[in-house]
Amino acid sequence: MQIEGIRIRQFRQNWSHFKRGLVFLLKMEELKNFMI
Repeated sequence: MQIEGIRIRQFRQNWSHFKRGLVFLLKMEELKNFMI
C-alpha cells in the first residue's frame, strides 16, 4: 500500500511539472508570434 501511495505522489509531482512546462511552451509560442 505504501509503495502505491509513493507512486501516486510522484505521478502528481511529475504531472504538475509537465503542466508547468506546457504553459511555458505555449507562452513562448505566443511571444514568438507577437514578435513577428
